Amino acid sequence: MTGLKPDLGKDKMKPVSKKRSAVSDKNTILRIENLHKVFDQNSPHPVEAVKGVSFNVQENQLTVLLGPSGCGKSTVLRMIAGLEMPSNGQVIHGDQMVDGPSQKRGMVFQSYTSFEWLTVSKNIEYGMKLNKVDAAIRKERVEYYLELVGLKDFRNAYPKQLSGGMKQRVAIARTLANEPELLLMDEPFGALDAETRWNMQELLISIAQSTKTTIILVTHDLGEALFLGDRIIFFSKRPANIISDMSMSFKKDKRFSRKEDILSEKGYKRAEQELMRLMRSQAHG
Repeated sequence: MTGLKPDLGKDKMKPVSKKRSAVSDKNTILRIENLHKVFDQNSPHPVEAVKGVSFNVQENQLTVLLGPSGCGKSTVLRMIAGLEMPSNGQVIHGDQMVDGPSQKRGMVFQSYTSFEWLTVSKNIEYGMKLNKVDAAIRKERVEYYLELVGLKDFRNAYPKQLSGGMKQRVAIARTLANEPELLLMDEPFGALDAETRWNMQELLISIAQSTKTTIILVTHDLGEALFLGDRIIFFSKRPANIISDMSMSFKKDKRFSRKEDILSEKGYKRAEQELMRLMRSQAHG
């Protein structure tokens, strides 16, 4: 599917209690300011997971958080979602301080989160029912997102009848159906086989183009980061700190619909080599 998504109804969002003045850059949707996270802070052996992370995210941008396994990038994403609270620093979404979960921020996890007792359609509708979206709007959105993720023929199937990739399509559709301003994805394709993963990556590019949703995705896969990202933020080993913020200038503001097409782009190999160098520098020593 191409083009903008239809007006499927907008419900009033419940405001976060703490507010900030509007940001000066009207295209900035998210600000991360000096973020720190320490687990078990009062124990004899506290674990510092994130240290001094700051960055902004622009509307419609697909930002990839990349780094070695266990570095703390998923903790950063969970703080953006409001699922973890920072020890210091702040996350500001629009003009509001993030102090808990919100339907403005939708999360897709690596593990499959479909309800086994609900059909594909009912799974996609579930969050909207919780948020008391009008029945007519729910129906319209379910139809739109079933087509967007290629599951129209499986609307009445149950999760146990679906492949892993199809289950993740359900999770993505269910999250998007709530019309979040931010789509947060924590290694969503990590458990998939190589072919399915390629297909899901290409689907995500199509979704980003169609819905104009701002996306932040965590991965430790270099090829995935280079294909998907408009920008790659590379984190150090734990505690996570930003050591590189790379714009994908070789893409020339273009998103590639097929993974193989990006490989011959001038500048791709150089970007890949730089990411490999960064990954090696954080994996050893």
